[in-house]
Amino acid sequence: MKKIVLLSLIAMLACGAFAVDYYRVIVQVFDGTNYLGVYDFTGPLNGSTPFVSSGIINYSTYFGTYTVVSPAPVGWYWESTQYTDLDNINDFAQDPNNPELWTAYVTFRLLEEDQEVPVELSSFTATLTALNDVQINWISQSESNLMGYRVYRNETHNQTSSVLITPIIIPATNTSQQQNYTVVDNEVEIGGTYYYWLESVEANYSKFYGPVSIKVEGEVPPIYPEVTSLKNAYPNPFRANASTNINVELKEGENGTVTIYNLQGKVVKAYDVTPGSHTITWNGTDTNGNACSSGIYLYKLSTPSANATKRMVIIK
Repeated sequence: MKKIVLLSLIAMLACGAFAVDYYRVIVQVFDGTNYLGVYDFTGPLNGSTPFVSSGIINYSTYFGTYTVVSPAPVGWYWESTQYTDLDNINDFAQDPNNPELWTAYVTFRLLEEDQEVPVELSSFTATLTALNDVQINWISQSESNLMGYRVYRNETHNQTSSVLITPIIIPATNTSQQQNYTVVDNEVEIGGTYYYWLESVEANYSKFYGPVSIKVEGEVPPIYPEVTSLKNAYPNPFRANASTNINVELKEGENGTVTIYNLQGKVVKAYDVTPGSHTITWNGTDTNGNACSSGIYLYKLSTPSANATKRMVIIK
């Protein structure tokens, strides 16, 4: 399958966080091996100059939409005449051989008039599920000679460092009928913002869509103890007019009561407890707020699955 690709190579340095010495613009059309020519395009760069050196510049000058302005050659058509995703410094990558050089890629493609577009997407979205996972959905209106799809995720707008979350390619149906696809990403955390890209894969070419972004919002689910238990009070003994702490853990689905008794078996004070880990602070007073006398006291945890009793001492 013969294809021609227009690449706009923008290498630049950002001011502020990045030092800037020069940038360059290379616009070239090639068929994978041979360079065929240069096409003009509109956008923040306004032209197709093969090389421009400059003083310090603002990288945000290069954000925005790029539009092909030259007509396609006879017998060909542009798959898409606009590129709209260059809108963030994270779109630029640092040249490993030249740390002062930053590069972004804007890609257009020409197709032969009798060549079908491999895929026509009508939707690409990311939504939250009831479990606070991210559900990625896309809808194709038609597919032709397409191997399938891959989905990528990142916590920034930078596609270059994104992570493939579908190691096995999602097969395309290759029909002219509308098809719906869904991938659920459960490796996300509440409070995080995530960016997703969709890659449509042909035998010798692939195209990226996105990113779509979403913030995972919701309550962090509680982590319950596996076993209900009553811990030792601390400090123990403790002085009158001071306090002691009683740690208690209840497994998920249980409710219970911690009750403090004197040695005569009279209830001094009681606390209701719910699933989870709790610290009960007892200041040595009874239900009416009266100070208890020095001596030995018992504290008991009662739940459907456990009954445990321990002792503590109030000293003068």
